Amino acid sequence: MPTKVKISHCPMVIDIGELMGRKSYCWSIEHNKDNHKVVDGLVYNFEHHVYPWIDRAKTLTDMHQHFIQYQMWFLAARAAVFLGLSLDNIMESANRNDQQLIQHWLAKHAEKA
Repeated sequence: MPTKVKISHCPMVIDIGELMGRKSYCWSIEHNKDNHKVVDGLVYNFEHHVYPWIDRAKTLTDMHQHFIQYQMWFLAARAAVFLGLSLDNIMESANRNDQQLIQHWLAKHAEKA
């Protein structure tokens, strides 16, 4: 039986919603209901947001550059740690909330990176 992968075990995680410029993206498939509209929306978002991002972000370096370009500072910091890069520019550019998220993540996970 395969081991369940936990998000905390993944070096990089990005929510589909983040690729769409939103906080999160959730969908609900319901039993005994016509779910075509939900599935069509999901397919559309994969075709227009997820697949193009996968084509652009084939390496961790590509992801790091994408995160910086779109000011996704927490994810940029995580990628920088795994790439062995300095966090100075990221911390200077990030807002206070992102700086706190980065510091909290570093305190818990940086030694594992």
